[in-house]
Amino acid sequence: MSEPAQPSYPFPIPAKLLFNRREIVSLTGLSLRFVDSLIARGVIRAKRVGDRVLIPRHELLRLAEITEGTDNTR
Repeated sequence: MSEPAQPSYPFPIPAKLLFNRREIVSLTGLSLRFVDSLIARGVIRAKRVGDRVLIPRHELLRLAEITEGTDNTR
């Protein structure tokens, strides 16, 4: 039996469970301001742990699926 095909994402996604906002910026190429906007609007869900804002891996995967068809070369 062959293994199921892994989905392809527009950026590499490490196998971590939680990412801080700056890691999301580094992985996606989005600005910190835009990532904060996505969190504030509820487009991606984040958890506050102490004074840190952390984004679960499944939210990063969902963001990758949302942005897959967009042109990020501007």
